[in-house]
Amino acid sequence: MPLCVNSMTVPCGRISAMIRRKSSNSSKNTSTAEKAADEKLPPSAKKRRKLKCILIPVLILAGIGIIFFAAANITANAYSDYVFDDLTALPECRSAIVLGCSPHNEDRINLYFRNRMDAAAKLYHSGKVKKLIVSGDNGRKNYNEPEAMRQALIARGVPDEDIYCDYAGFSTLDSMIRAKSIFEQEKFIVVSQRFHCKRAVFISRCKGLESYGYAAIDINSRRWKYRNHLRESLARPAALLDLIFCRDARFAGEKVDLNIPQIKAIP
Repeated sequence: MPLCVNSMTVPCGRISAMIRRKSSNSSKNTSTAEKAADEKLPPSAKKRRKLKCILIPVLILAGIGIIFFAAANITANAYSDYVFDDLTALPECRSAIVLGCSPHNEDRINLYFRNRMDAAAKLYHSGKVKKLIVSGDNGRKNYNEPEAMRQALIARGVPDEDIYCDYAGFSTLDSMIRAKSIFEQEKFIVVSQRFHCKRAVFISRCKGLESYGYAAIDINSRRWKYRNHLRESLARPAALLDLIFCRDARFAGEKVDLNIPQIKAIP
């Protein structure tokens, strides 16, 4: 439909084209003006502008990372109510998952390992659980956490037929998932130090499992205590990411019936 502009009839299409051309010319003029202004800036100002362009995204990402880090640790700490130091406060469960760690530390007994084995044996002898599932790393030659735990528990009076080895507990997530998928346990007690129990209970309860933590004694060495607590605070955001992205256990396998004693064969 034609329009009348200054007593002249001009088609609408031509008006639109004129507007677009004017807008394009305006953008070009603005861009040219900005470039000219940039060229007039002293070198120090140019460097500051470039640095600002780099720093702003970095600071935004750092802020997101800090918030996520804090959220993961706050969330894991919220599960403290399910972790107990007192045996009498624990509910009775059929099984306990004993989380592994290296038996030795710099050619000496690892106190984290020793205290976990003491706690697991105490839990078993209290009658709160009937079976112990020792879950740990067996991914390297001459390194077998589940077998080391089994031997340590036998030495503490736990019958061999009540100990079941999970040789693919490469991470806390793996151990919690495999408790259900391999050993068919939906209610259990996790045995480890308190800081570790909170993450394990957090993971398993987010997976819909009814889990509780029995806290083994921590160690008094400031060096190892701070090191492991720092490591734990970094592991929690990783655990939250695993849950967000629904990561599965690294290895599957055949189901294990806790009614049948496990044949202890070292892979």
